[in-house]
Amino acid sequence: MLRRYVAKRLLIAIPSLLIASLIVFTLPRLIPGDAVQLMLAEKAYAKDLDELRAKLGLDRPMYVQYFEWAGRALRGDLGESLWTRRPVLEEIGQRLPVTLTLAGLALTFALAIAIPVGVLIKVGALIGNGME
Repeated sequence: MLRRYVAKRLLIAIPSLLIASLIVFTLPRLIPGDAVQLMLAEKAYAKDLDELRAKLGLDRPMYVQYFEWAGRALRGDLGESLWTRRPVLEEIGQRLPVTLTLAGLALTFALAIAIPVGVLIKVGALIGNGME
């Protein structure tokens, strides 16, 4: 029974991950503007823009770019930051402690508000039902 449940969940997870990866891959390409032009500033020559597009693989068909990106992501290679030129995993690792601290504080505040409110509502409902 448990195996069947886990198998069902895995079968649901695979298309969900595929759809999420397609969204993550395509959203930056739908945003107006060109990242290559932003990286090189407005004074760059067309030749420089074309060379950087080729270096980043942006001159290839979208489906080729997706499969290369997905393959690297599955191997744990998230690439290099376009702005800092450092590996993305290093960037994430550097920011993760602050992110986790912020998430922990947010959860603490949410629980500090939600638990008393929930108790008050439950007590109010019990009192209200007893008075009828």
